[in-house]
Amino acid sequence: MDFFVIPQPKEFHCDAGPMVFRLTRLLNLHSDNASEPAKAALLRFLARSFEIEPLTSGWEHIHLQTKADPAAPEGYRLTVCENKVTIVGSDPAGTFYGVQTLAQLLLQNDGELPELSITDAPRLPYRGLMLDCATCFLPKADILRYLDAMALHKLNRLHWHLTDDGGWRLELYQNLLFAQIGGTGRTARRFGLQTQFYTKADVAEILAYAAERFITVVPEIDAPGHVTAALAAYPDLGCIETQRLPKVQKSISSNVLCLGKETTFTRMQSVFDEVCRDFPSLPIHIGGNDVPFDRWRACPQCQARLRSLGATDGAALYADYIDRTARLLKAKDRTVLRWKDDADRLVTEQTLLQLRTDADVDPARAVVSFEDAFRFSRSTRKLPLRTVYDRLPLVGGSIPHGAEACLWSAGCKHSEETYGLAFPFLAAFCETAWSDPAEKDFSRFLHGLPAYRKALFSVGIDCDVRRFVKKG
Repeated sequence: MDFFVIPQPKEFHCDAGPMVFRLTRLLNLHSDNASEPAKAALLRFLARSFEIEPLTSGWEHIHLQTKADPAAPEGYRLTVCENKVTIVGSDPAGTFYGVQTLAQLLLQNDGELPELSITDAPRLPYRGLMLDCATCFLPKADILRYLDAMALHKLNRLHWHLTDDGGWRLELYQNLLFAQIGGTGRTARRFGLQTQFYTKADVAEILAYAAERFITVVPEIDAPGHVTAALAAYPDLGCIETQRLPKVQKSISSNVLCLGKETTFTRMQSVFDEVCRDFPSLPIHIGGNDVPFDRWRACPQCQARLRSLGATDGAALYADYIDRTARLLKAKDRTVLRWKDDADRLVTEQTLLQLRTDADVDPARAVVSFEDAFRFSRSTRKLPLRTVYDRLPLVGGSIPHGAEACLWSAGCKHSEETYGLAFPFLAAFCETAWSDPAEKDFSRFLHGLPAYRKALFSVGIDCDVRRFVKKG
């Protein structure tokens, strides 16, 4: 039988002979201490998909082991022989990913497997999905469902886009109005929705859920542009003090933070101080894209600040904000990410750069999110699946630090509508981030989409991806 695994493993050998392992309730499941997260994931899968709770007795065995191998981080080896499945991970994450592969195999043949062996490890250390929850609010339950989908695809970074012109979705005790006002906008009211944001309890639950799946959550506080929702809450942050309900912009908003007032930096510092307390993970994303200079040119305070910097170009104000924010976070031992933007030519602080187009940067600092292939939105619904599959994440011909698919939710009314934007494109993307290009095969990928749909359904996502089999 032909099995389909996403992302495509490095080595996959399957015997054409009889089934040698059959999943039953009489199952011996063993794991060492380092493999406990993988064991918990396997138990959840068996209960959800096969209604099996192993009785730890019988002939069938699944053995999970973690054996350190620094040469293959997040890698694993899976073998199936007579009455036994063995998964050996190079670290706890590797063992967990081996379980994700085993789950896919078991789903495709009703819990029966022939002799087979898989050796696998990822191509890129950073494999991300950006969820835009600022524009279209996704309830906590849907975030958890996306985290399960990410684990299925062996993605390990959730870039959580929490603030934008259309909404501020993060509760902050020190600055309550950001969420209480910025979390309600014209778009929300048009659909009959109330103020929507993630409470601190929501954040804690989501972080714990992600950690169990070896996913690091990277919160984004987007500034100094894309701040309409922030200015609705605190008008004094802008060059012009107006209080308008946030809305989704059809074009780039002229609203920006006023960088001529020190009070702007004081408030933003308090924001990042609280974000760092609530998000113990290393990376923090500070936004930094699509920043127009029009308001700064007309603002006396911003012009005065420019003169004090010995400059006349708004790029100097932009660089001042990015550098000060980066230094603040680095002092807290945080890794800083930001969007690569045309305005950043004067920025001096070294950060991880998220690239939307090809750019001449250090590959070791690059996370590629190419808009021609890795942007999933209503405006790109006609994006060919093969374009995503074939687009190699390279920077200057070299392998970058990571790659990230970006799910932009503008125009979506609910979570289910985002599924049609995300799947099966996320499957095509995960193979570009994980798999060896020499092992990729688009025909194999298309042939496996029906099996992929079954895997999606196992994590609570019902999305018909079979239509892509014909059109590719």
